[in-house]
Amino acid sequence: MVRVYCLGNKYISEDSTALLFVDSTIDDFEFKEYHQDVKGDIMIMDVCKGIDSMQILDFDKFLERHPVSAHDFDIGMELKLLQATGQINKVKVIAIPFSWNYDQILEGLKNKNL
Repeated sequence: MVRVYCLGNKYISEDSTALLFVDSTIDDFEFKEYHQDVKGDIMIMDVCKGIDSMQILDFDKFLERHPVSAHDFDIGMELKLLQATGQINKVKVIAIPFSWNYDQILEGLKNKNL
C-alpha cells in the first residue's frame, strides 16, 4: 500500500480538492492528510494552476509553480528542510488541475502509472 499525502487549504474550495481523498483507499493507494512526521520517500497530491491534465512531477518542478496561498510556500519550505535534514528522501508529486472535481481526479488516478 502506497501512502499519498493530500495537500490543500480546506477554506478555499479550489485549493481543497485533493483533501476530498483523505482517509480513502483507491487500488493500492492510501490517502492521508499531510503531517510533519513523514519519513523516507513520500508521495503528495496537490492542485496546481496552469495545467490541464494530471501530471506526475518531481519535487523541484513542483516548487517552480507560483504559490497560490501561504500554505503553498510553507509546504515547499518544510519539505526542503525535511530533505536537508535527511528525514525524507525522494518526493513525488501528483499535480492535479485546479479546476478538476473529485470524479475527474479519481479517473486520472486510475489511468496514471503512479
